Amino acid sequence: MDETHKVLSNQETIAALLEAERIAKDPSVKAYTDLDELFADLKK
Repeated sequence: MDETHKVLSNQETIAALLEAERIAKDPSVKAYTDLDELFADLKK
């Protein structure tokens, strides 16, 4: 893996982690503790 690919991969990883943190803290984003409920919503 060349250095450019490493930098781009790291930037993408950091962006994904920041997005996950934002989603986790956003009270308007529905969270699931029950997989049956999650799959039921996905089927809608």
